[in-house]
Amino acid sequence: MPEVIALHSFDHYGVKSRDQVWDASESETVQLERAGLVKRRDNTAIPPKATGKKLSASPAVPASPKQTSTKSKRGAKSKTAAPSLSPTPATE
Repeated sequence: MPEVIALHSFDHYGVKSRDQVWDASESETVQLERAGLVKRRDNTAIPPKATGKKLSASPAVPASPKQTSTKSKRGAKSKTAAPSLSPTPATE
């Protein structure tokens, strides 16, 4: 059981005065530390949950290279539709 020191006066299963030292359970210590009411006597603080680090044993995979569109087979521009030979209403 870790020893904790009260940083402020508060009521938790009895009144705790500032700088009062007592033994607390691990779960109680974690809760009181996160609330900012106590610190461990041996000055080993519990790190916050979100540290930004992944705890994975596998290495990070690099991102895939960006794919670009492929050129046509012969490198030429795509064909446009040929003008139709049928008469249109404007040419009649």
